[in-house]
Amino acid sequence: MAEAAEMRPAKLQKTRATTLLQVHSMAQSGTVRTGFVPFNGTIGSVESIALLSALTFMTLFSLWYELRCPPKTAGNAGTKKPRIPMWDMMRFFIEWGIIFEHVNLCTTWSGVEFYDQSPLWNRMNDSMTSWRMTGFAFISGIFGSSMAKTSICNMFCYTLGTGALTHLMKLAVPATLTGSLHLPTYLVDSDTWYLFDLFVWKLAITPVFHIMSETLRMPRAFPFLISVVIMYLLRHVTTMSANHESWQLFLQWCPLAYPDGRFGALHFGNYFALGLAVGRERAEQLFLDARTLLLAPLAIFFCNMFFYDILIAAKHTPPEIYGGQITPRSYGSDLRFLSVISINMVAILACIAQFSKLLSNLCPRLSDFVAGCGSRTLYAYVLHLTLAQSISFAPWISTFDPRLHVALFAILSLFLNVVLSSRGAECLFNWWVMPYWIQDLVGWFTANCSHVQKLVDNKLGTAVETKAVPLQ
Repeated sequence: MAEAAEMRPAKLQKTRATTLLQVHSMAQSGTVRTGFVPFNGTIGSVESIALLSALTFMTLFSLWYELRCPPKTAGNAGTKKPRIPMWDMMRFFIEWGIIFEHVNLCTTWSGVEFYDQSPLWNRMNDSMTSWRMTGFAFISGIFGSSMAKTSICNMFCYTLGTGALTHLMKLAVPATLTGSLHLPTYLVDSDTWYLFDLFVWKLAITPVFHIMSETLRMPRAFPFLISVVIMYLLRHVTTMSANHESWQLFLQWCPLAYPDGRFGALHFGNYFALGLAVGRERAEQLFLDARTLLLAPLAIFFCNMFFYDILIAAKHTPPEIYGGQITPRSYGSDLRFLSVISINMVAILACIAQFSKLLSNLCPRLSDFVAGCGSRTLYAYVLHLTLAQSISFAPWISTFDPRLHVALFAILSLFLNVVLSSRGAECLFNWWVMPYWIQDLVGWFTANCSHVQKLVDNKLGTAVETKAVPLQ
């Protein structure tokens, strides 16, 4: 046992290093969807200068907008539902972790290596990977139970609409800056895959919960278990078919695929279903309970000490989760994976909720600002990866002491998160990230089509009446 314990960190480091080299080579060859424009590591590249100028303008504009345009108060906010700061605070910290990972990864692709320098850092980074996107999916499930027509129409806009506009922007901006058009290799790139997954979950998982829990009055545990079993079967069926050429082509263009080829919708859908099963009221009672302040850190410590192999599996996925035969043993491994990741994720979200409660009491203005940024997390999610990937951070970061890299990445990712989720960014990019104008356009088109149809029907009716008049 002692020898196995000593070999385990070395094995994990080897796995991490091997995966990093694979991702680096796949990114250079274009196998991994890292965006339509390959990363340019030179400071003087046209893309880097243009995007750095855009980021500078957004920073200055956000400062000006924050000072000159005060936020709406409850009296003039209209009919918009009031937001709960706790959930927005969770979104803010999750997005901070996502931007941190992408800035870190894109800089590593550029030649700045700081992996494996600190075992504690490696453990923290792997643990963060286990709750970032799972936490996003869980919160999406908490607020994704509505089947109202307005909710479905809005969902079409900020999933398919935002994804399509992101593709157009990624084609238009580089073509304008460099004069060359980079055609997309994949239907869904690493900026918008979660939006397409959310679209699938909303149309596939939410109706199951709605029918079974609202119509049939069944406990929410039943649709959750059914969803977990179906997604387990689909994950293994799709993986076993992955060697077929036609299936490879389908994976290349299918919006369900994760950037590295895994089916993100079928993996993270478990946590979306978990959010639907828990529900908003029970989640708030759990997160705000005073006993959570004691139990949540213990759960995090327990998961990281005794199930670290599962937490790192969220990043370096084991074969039994995305491959192999459909057997009771593999299904047991799947449930074990889901349980540990869910406990760790919920415990971390509970700690953030307790921190949100403390911050709102000590610094209410800071709490409102952070929660406001968290309410606009989708802006940071859509905009951040292009900046993190195309702005040449690596040459500057490489000049600092390697021991400062983690702190630099944390500060840089916090800066990007605040700027890209500010009210100024919302003012500039509302048409792109929240394209509700698509509904107005569809309504206008439908109204005009119906108006034209009425005119045609009236003319045809008049012509028929004229022909029907008898000769005198």
